Amino acid sequence: ISAMTLRYGPQLNALMVVCIAASLIAAEPAKIAVSDLKSAQLKHEDCMTLTNFMITELQKIPGNTILAWDGVNKVFEYKSGKKTPACDDDKCLAEIGRAIGMDFIVAGDIGQIGDRFVMNIRLIDISKTEIKNRASRMVTGNMGLLADEVPGLVAELFGISPAAAPSPKKPSPAEPETKVAPESGREGMVLIPTGTFMMGSNDGESDEKPVHQVTVSGFYLDKTEVTQEQYERVMGNNPSTFKGCPTCPVEMVSWNDAKAYCEKVGKRLPTEAEWEYAARAGSTTKYSWGDSMNGDYAWYYDNSNSKTHPVGQKRPNAGGMYDMIGNVWEWCADWYDEKYYLSSPVSNPQGPATGSCRVLRGGSWYGSDVIMRSANRLKGVPDNRLNRYGFRCAAQPR
Repeated sequence: ISAMTLRYGPQLNALMVVCIAASLIAAEPAKIAVSDLKSAQLKHEDCMTLTNFMITELQKIPGNTILAWDGVNKVFEYKSGKKTPACDDDKCLAEIGRAIGMDFIVAGDIGQIGDRFVMNIRLIDISKTEIKNRASRMVTGNMGLLADEVPGLVAELFGISPAAAPSPKKPSPAEPETKVAPESGREGMVLIPTGTFMMGSNDGESDEKPVHQVTVSGFYLDKTEVTQEQYERVMGNNPSTFKGCPTCPVEMVSWNDAKAYCEKVGKRLPTEAEWEYAARAGSTTKYSWGDSMNGDYAWYYDNSNSKTHPVGQKRPNAGGMYDMIGNVWEWCADWYDEKYYLSSPVSNPQGPATGSCRVLRGGSWYGSDVIMRSANRLKGVPDNRLNRYGFRCAAQPR
């Protein structure tokens, strides 16, 4: 990262200056706190370098007061007589900001999977304790390239236009600015690079053991679960229980239905190993974001209000995928075998040759935090249809 600092340090004053165009924040000056960027894979000093770049860009927006997190800590301790709570969930951050009289908080994280680096930031409205907007960038090669993306990220987050050079088209909440597959027919998919990871969990159920090394070849995976409108457009019907929400994931689909849809659009269901590799996104913790459940990443029993929700509303994992955990269970291609991990091949396992049930992964709106773990497995009869069962498709690079 020192090389990155040397490369960009002299250019900080030359980074794009932003001008107000349709700001998401109030017209009057706002007080904005900036939380340090977090990462489960990268060093703290690397995250702080990019945090400082982000603060520099925020300070170029006229009229607002920007407070770095070390300043937040000092003000919070002065006002409350206590140390600032260590947290990164939005509710806790909003409470800290509210205690010191801030209007907004900018928070985010940096993830790495293979040679890809993803930076996700979000703008938290403290008065409502809700996310007002998100922005995301992905680069391939080295983390230093993310520095080039900081001005555009900040501009996108605040709904402003860079004064120099046009910014990329602003995506919808469900379509973040990530590295979308360039190949024809692979739009809306993310390229997952070849890699090796440790599959399973020794702290989970018996069918998650033993933890074993698996190498997965590169593949494409849908960025979101297949939605009701996508399914109906291709298959001619919408079997979902929670109708009236075109961008909610399609459910009440069997394994056979999911397979038929994927094949009809020139794709396939992901293998169980591919699914877990993509869900973990380089992590080794219970969840891709850490060892404690965080509702900012998933719709589950505690926050779903007993229904599905539009895809892409929660925070993505480090690989740029949304709703890998929660919302609906996702069918995988494999037959289910409780003891398969005892004999699973090291390279690109395809699951047992035969069986009576197929694998589902990821948990749903109905599941508890224990069910949401990256390693958790579920079996389902292939022709079963439940309002907790959905899917996303995978595809091979051409």
